[in-house]
Amino acid sequence: MPAYPDCSCIVINSANGQGRENNSWVLGRLMRDYPNWMVKAVKDTVQDAINASQQTPKPACVSLCVAVYAPLPPQPSDQRTNTSGSFPGPPLQSPAQQGAAKQSVPTRDWVSWSGVITILVQLGISGACVREHDWLPLAIAVAGNGLAYLPLVLLPWKAEKWRCRRKAKASFILTRGNGHQHAIVILGNRHGLHLEDLAAAHTPIGCEFKIPTVVFAALWILLLIDSTSIGSSPSSLWLLIIGAIGMLQNIIVAACRRDSGVNGIHLDFKECFMGGRVMDTLVDVEEKHANMWKILQGVFFPNRTRAEDQERFRAIDQRREEQDRTATHDVQRDAASGTEMIARTRASSGADLSLLIPRAGPAYEMPAGSREMDILQHDGTTIRARKANHRLDDATR
Repeated sequence: MPAYPDCSCIVINSANGQGRENNSWVLGRLMRDYPNWMVKAVKDTVQDAINASQQTPKPACVSLCVAVYAPLPPQPSDQRTNTSGSFPGPPLQSPAQQGAAKQSVPTRDWVSWSGVITILVQLGISGACVREHDWLPLAIAVAGNGLAYLPLVLLPWKAEKWRCRRKAKASFILTRGNGHQHAIVILGNRHGLHLEDLAAAHTPIGCEFKIPTVVFAALWILLLIDSTSIGSSPSSLWLLIIGAIGMLQNIIVAACRRDSGVNGIHLDFKECFMGGRVMDTLVDVEEKHANMWKILQGVFFPNRTRAEDQERFRAIDQRREEQDRTATHDVQRDAASGTEMIARTRASSGADLSLLIPRAGPAYEMPAGSREMDILQHDGTTIRARKANHRLDDATR
């Protein structure tokens, strides 16, 4: 793979705030093609913000748009293509999930199949020369396509492109840096790739690439020498057309904007945030995703933020801490109330005893001399439990 991607971006690990320049061709293409594969909700949000701008003429981009995606879990093979209900299995819910395989396994689009169509067209044109008893164009077309596709089969491209850990727990942020309108947040749900590994996964070329590359280069030179033997014969025109078709297909494939799944990263859209200013967007993101502003402010505000903006984030942190304390208090109160029960026991002497027994637990201690007990709960129901090995069986209402 190329040592430098064709679209530079920054990959930030939200677990530790570590950011690094991307060296992955896959992530570079993912960021380059983002305007094409972003969902309609993000496009509408951006367009609404542009239309609401008071500037004249309307700016090309305003503020910052943060879109949140989650890696798709692997879909069973009987569900990946079930879009018409022609066989058992529930249909997929969104276009992003249609054909979604496991991460690092790319999906196929029309560009993927354009190579097969191009080969058939080239072989059809060269086959027309066979009727004139000229087999050389057909032989050159077959040999050229074979040399073009054999490296895809023989070389370990998958290990080179997706050299990273799987099932990442951390969330990652992709952005082209300060001044760029979009930032992509990919949540960590143990289904995605470790994008920080992927961003730094470029390794020196080994012998498994060098030796086959030299062999294929020598074969291409031999094919070029053989092609010049046609000279000025009528077949040379057909051979020129065949080569032009192949080059045109290469240009289309290199320039075409494609979906994220084609790059082996399958994502499902969750939500997006966009305020009137970049700081407003960061505040909205912080409301839903804790500590995200501490990471993004280093990218979009490398110097410092204003005092009033810092106060807004402190208010969010205080409100979140208060909610955590309230939730913890509620859990402790429920646990305490659940342990208080009034238990009526029938002892062998016939005396009634009242005691407190934990409501939730693996087993209840049976008072000495008792064979069964009725547990009266706060909701008015009674649980009858019987003695078994000096402990209570599972209670039944």
